[in-house]
Amino acid sequence: MNGISQSLRGRSVSRRHLLAGAAAASAAGALGLTGCDPEGAAPSTEVGQFEIPDPAGELPTGDVELRVLGTPDSHPAFWAAFGGAYEEKHPNVTIEYEGAPHPRIREILPLAVRNGTAHDMFLMSGGLVPDAVASGWVRPLDDIIPNFDEWKAQFPEGIFVPGAHLFDGKTYSVPLSTRKLQATFLLSNTSILERAEVELSETPTWDEFRDAAKKITEVGDGEFYGFALPGVRMTNNVRRLTQTAGVGGPGDIDTQTGRHIASSDEYREAVELILAMQADGSLLPGSVSMTAQEAPPRVVTGSVGMIIDGGWMIEGWQNDSPDFEFGVSGPPRPSVDSPPTLARDPQGGYWVNAETANPEVIGDIYSYMGGLEGQIASAQVKGVTFPSLFPEAREALAAVVTGPRARAMAEHEQVVLPPYVQVRNTDALMVFEELEEPRMRTPQVLEAIMVGDVSDVGQALQDLGDGYDRALDDAIAAATAKGAEISRDEWIFPNFDPTEDYTSADYDAL
Repeated sequence: MNGISQSLRGRSVSRRHLLAGAAAASAAGALGLTGCDPEGAAPSTEVGQFEIPDPAGELPTGDVELRVLGTPDSHPAFWAAFGGAYEEKHPNVTIEYEGAPHPRIREILPLAVRNGTAHDMFLMSGGLVPDAVASGWVRPLDDIIPNFDEWKAQFPEGIFVPGAHLFDGKTYSVPLSTRKLQATFLLSNTSILERAEVELSETPTWDEFRDAAKKITEVGDGEFYGFALPGVRMTNNVRRLTQTAGVGGPGDIDTQTGRHIASSDEYREAVELILAMQADGSLLPGSVSMTAQEAPPRVVTGSVGMIIDGGWMIEGWQNDSPDFEFGVSGPPRPSVDSPPTLARDPQGGYWVNAETANPEVIGDIYSYMGGLEGQIASAQVKGVTFPSLFPEAREALAAVVTGPRARAMAEHEQVVLPPYVQVRNTDALMVFEELEEPRMRTPQVLEAIMVGDVSDVGQALQDLGDGYDRALDDAIAAATAKGAEISRDEWIFPNFDPTEDYTSADYDAL
């Protein structure tokens, strides 16, 4: 497999940024996390310091090799830091981490499961999850984490979502980060902006964004351009721009209408914004055909002034190009009064191989990482890419980061948690099982629009939204025929305020 394979033994853990004050310690006490430590000591509040506690359950005494499969982005750094500390605490344990892109994982995981060679723990993208659970590839955490009910009760409200982490009343996975994660930062080359005499606000309007790109391009005169837009990012960028216009929801179903967002006026206006920037000549030539990995380096090398991308770029640039000065803004909005973006759809974290020979070790790892102490320690390693599940751990990191990282943490907290139909009615999971993609999908249509193959953009987007709506209607009909009790109206949440997180009290009020 193409990836990263490494033993983590002997790797040191950074011990820096001691948190001032008793805020984190008092938060730990309030959450009752001393129960995670057999000695009853308050959790460490030093960011980046993994202090592995004594195990709450009995662990194997013989040699243990724990194999973990993830992706080659920020995960190797976490497993190097945490794994090194864990191996130091338990010298009989060796953790082997291997990294591969998600498409590669989707390709090799089913075969590895069939052959009995799958890793003990592995990341798994959403498309594989329902079949993996139904086919028994993975096992729930309920039976392997010591004092499971007490452990799970520590998490903030709404962390575990049916169909993403919960199946048939069992907990199979823990999210890697909070869903309050901004995945669409407007990142800019400070030097280019200064040359063009452009000053971006913390959350620029659509007009400000377009004008900035045009001015940068004019000053660049062929040396650099205003904005780069990889085609693979088009779907997500248009989605987020539409959300700032107040339209959106999980699965791209608008929470106010229950219809797909592609047929909305706001979605069309977001597409028209990008088309206008293209007509201005502000897009980096060829960027639409670039991959997600090819475009960001153009910002560093000075070929383009701005790009929309995620927090992983902030960490990457800070670590790999420490002399590169760049700005971080929130995603452009129609006006200064527009709502923030919505949280991404629920995603799982690492899943446990049903055939693992090391459930006790995995349970012990989850026991520590599911508490505030583990979350605070991992926050420094993960940085702003994957903000912690615990608000206290996010606050701990925000207190010690500066510059672009500080701006990123502030933007993460602006993201709003929307309602989820599967929380309102778990029969929605039966609908999801029946749901099939329409013939024409969003990436195809947006690509055709960008290359000029569509004469009537509004009609193309209306047809796109109608196709997704028919697919959902068909899935609802198929699910109800199999006993599901659910209607399309349950995708509508009239009490959702797109500027406020949706809570259990809001579900109860429906």
